[in-house]
Amino acid sequence: PADGETPITSPFDLRSVRISLPEEHARYTLAIAFYTRADLEAPTKEELAECRRLSEEAVAKLRREGDQAYFYHGPNGSQVTVGVFGELDHDPVKNPGFESAALKSARAKHPNYLLNGMGQRKTVNTTSGKKKVMVPSALVEIPR
Repeated sequence: PADGETPITSPFDLRSVRISLPEEHARYTLAIAFYTRADLEAPTKEELAECRRLSEEAVAKLRREGDQAYFYHGPNGSQVTVGVFGELDHDPVKNPGFESAALKSARAKHPNYLLNGMGQRKTVNTTSGKKKVMVPSALVEIPR
């Protein structure tokens, strides 16, 4: 992102994770929410500031509830993630399909990917036709 070089001012900034933990222990996080304009157009500076504020509030709430939550501010919005996972939790090359108990627990607690705090549905093709399902949370790499 354009502002990827901005200083890290919060321990809840996802970029801080790679500073404090070795890469093999801090490779992934579970993306559970994104704050941006509802129409997904590029936000104004004011809208972007609001997205950032909302994501930081969401992280604070998740942390009060016991989650290891982080925010990541990008040029079009802010992502909220939970957990820090390494190669022992998920390694698609050496052990495809395996997920540690910690990762499974995080997915069970946060199964959906929210947009501006609300669940999203997508249409998928199944053997019995089209079906609407909730967009699932997703494992993403922690930025370097």
